[in-house]
Amino acid sequence: MAKSEIIVGLDVGTTKVCAVVGEVNKNGVDLSGHGLAPCQGLQKGIVVDIDATVLAIEEAIETAQQATGFQIRAVAVGITGQHIQSFNSRGSVEIERFRDITAEDVEQAKEAAQRVDIPAGHEIIHSIPRAFRIDGHEGVRRPIGMTGTRLDVEMHIVTAETSFLQNLIKCIHQADLSIIPGGIILEPLATAEAVLSAEERELGVALVDIGGGTSDVALFRAGGVFHTSVIPVGGNHVTNDLAVGLRVARNEAERIKLQHGTALDEGIEELEAVTVTPLGHTADDTVRIPKRIIPEIVHPRMEELFELVADEIARAEATHQLPAGLVISGGGSQLPGTLEVASRVLGMPVRLGAPLDPAAATSALRGPSFATGVGLVTYAARYARDTRQREGQLLEGLFAGLGRWLRGLLSR
Repeated sequence: MAKSEIIVGLDVGTTKVCAVVGEVNKNGVDLSGHGLAPCQGLQKGIVVDIDATVLAIEEAIETAQQATGFQIRAVAVGITGQHIQSFNSRGSVEIERFRDITAEDVEQAKEAAQRVDIPAGHEIIHSIPRAFRIDGHEGVRRPIGMTGTRLDVEMHIVTAETSFLQNLIKCIHQADLSIIPGGIILEPLATAEAVLSAEERELGVALVDIGGGTSDVALFRAGGVFHTSVIPVGGNHVTNDLAVGLRVARNEAERIKLQHGTALDEGIEELEAVTVTPLGHTADDTVRIPKRIIPEIVHPRMEELFELVADEIARAEATHQLPAGLVISGGGSQLPGTLEVASRVLGMPVRLGAPLDPAAATSALRGPSFATGVGLVTYAARYARDTRQREGQLLEGLFAGLGRWLRGLLSR
């Protein structure tokens, strides 16, 4: 891989667009810088204003270019939204003459798993092998070179609404960018790449990425993903609740959330108060309200969010299969009291999910808000590496098959 290969992860969210630039080398990915821009073109992960979305993308890319000195022409983009659907599927292939399994056999089994009915108006964006079986024996992870008569693969398949994809791609193209091969990535898969350890994935872990309009859920065990979903509750719902409950403008509610927001009333003094500007009043015309009112408004919404997460875990029949607990990431994870509410609702250990990459840990990208952008870079880099390896294995198998055919021809 060329030392100068650049991968840009573009996190197009409900409240912001973040572009993270990574430089790929033989040891992995060096994070070079990022660009950030506010975005008003999406609602709950769906493009509702192409012009506003394009403007935010252009601003984030321009800032990233200035920060790194690189010219950005292509990106890996994250997607989310309630239109996302996922399910697990199995495919199989018979191995003739009890021989070694080849890369071609694996591809045929994967193709069989993808021959399923998908929701109308949707298309597949991910087909991820979870586990293999050879002659009924489970737990196989790398079947190439092993011997058997039947290969089964279990795949996690993710679909997205075609119209959403077309609108997002249109925004990317209008910003004078293209999308790299394999560069449309479900956001929780990207976030997991940045914040989960290999040990957590192996044991069994849940990931929740709290965005502005939605929250993404991904469940892992035995090293692979087995359930993904999108919950229609995010940080913007907390802002809206504060705006209604305190009778303030939305931007004032956002300020209150960021400066004084908490999901718990623990530690708040009885007479502690905060200053707010009521709706329709000027900035000089403020009132003081008891601070304990804030968690009274915020707590029910955060409790609802994690009850919905618990429902997803139960739907995946994984209630007792996540010993590594829950990892919470995204901008909404930074609201004080969030981890405590999650732990009480779910009854499992909870930690904050910030990028684990040492390069991110020592930079401006170390916070949970940047986890998806960082993960998009590392996910895309791994996809490119795995694709090259798979193509090499297929080519090697082709030459081996050709050699066997020639030897058989000459021995006649």
